[in-house]
Amino acid sequence: MFVSGFVAATIGVFQYLLGFDFFSQAAGPASTFGNKNMGAEYVVLTLPLGFYFFFEEKKRSDELFYLFMISNMLLYIIYVMSRSAYLSIMAQTFFFGLYCFFQYRKNKKVPFFTKPKTKMILVLFLYLFFAINI
Repeated sequence: MFVSGFVAATIGVFQYLLGFDFFSQAAGPASTFGNKNMGAEYVVLTLPLGFYFFFEEKKRSDELFYLFMISNMLLYIIYVMSRSAYLSIMAQTFFFGLYCFFQYRKNKKVPFFTKPKTKMILVLFLYLFFAINI
């Protein structure tokens, strides 16, 4: 399911950057969906699976692969410019932050946040900051 969200996001990014118009769409970049909001909904719903796989993975190469997939999905959501997608991402971030807060209060640490994974996430946000300006 996460891979299908990544494929849909990749097609949407190609549509935005390269004008890839193989699929008919009412408002682009819609990926394989008819409307960009529908495409963003699907990508937003599959995005938490990617973060789960990223935080549970132990091999560095697989972590980087999942992070690449997540970055592509977030880039698609930015290019769609859908307020509903932005609101959904903010809600997911809020609830994830709330979960991390309660984990920290209970265990005095967040078990899945390690220094290398935190650094990778910071690099992800740096990449997204530069990719927005393309």
